[in-house]
Amino acid sequence: MGPCHWPRPSPSTAPSPISGFCHSLSLSSLFGSRISIPHSWGSLIGTGIGAAGAVALAGALRVNTALLELELGANNFLDEGVAALAESLKVNCTLNMLSISCRTTTKSIRVLADALKTNTSLTLLGLIRCDIEAAAAVLLADALKINTTLTTIVLSQNEFGDEGTVALADMLAGNTSLTFLDLCLCGLGSTGARALVDALKLNVTLFSLSVTDIDIPDDLGAELQELMSNPAREAAMAGEADTKPALGIPLARDSDQSDDDD
Repeated sequence: MGPCHWPRPSPSTAPSPISGFCHSLSLSSLFGSRISIPHSWGSLIGTGIGAAGAVALAGALRVNTALLELELGANNFLDEGVAALAESLKVNCTLNMLSISCRTTTKSIRVLADALKTNTSLTLLGLIRCDIEAAAAVLLADALKINTTLTTIVLSQNEFGDEGTVALADMLAGNTSLTFLDLCLCGLGSTGARALVDALKLNVTLFSLSVTDIDIPDDLGAELQELMSNPAREAAMAGEADTKPALGIPLARDSDQSDDDD
């Protein structure tokens, strides 16, 4: 079973903040001048940022009004750093895309969930390989029942299983703002898949759902595929074609994945 991947940007499009092709934003420009971050997007992937660096970055984000997109994958913020970044989202009104990939616990995800309840600028959030367990996924789902600005959520390669998926499905049943959801390699089984099926019977605004788990029975996989391809959803998607990014696929199953995807 191969890993999930964000689609690579075509040469004619601007780099995605999650693609790994972003221009590098130096640590000195972030921490040397806490107020002035002259770039609108940047990547700090695998730069060895620890908790103290994340706290400093969070301080900059509290006052910065230029940065729009930021990728922070493969660092080691610890709970302290993740919580500090989450707190900055309560006051930052310009950042609209954020990706984090580091170890978290329910404690720091609780702070992030609280921030998402009031943040009105973030539209894309990636929490990839963040050790998110069921209790943390429930907290995020509760926050997303309140948040109406996030349109894209990437939760791939976490550990919340059916319990977390059921909570997210319950959120989807009443959510009208999310259009892209990635649950790849999150331990989804029959119970979670059934919950998604039930939710998608009510939700017609989710355009893309990605799951790649071998424990989904074929009949439930077929139901998910059918629901993601129904006329109402396709009509809504066609109406938004000029404004929505081309992220994800309607439904990715293990049989569709290969190690050559990247």
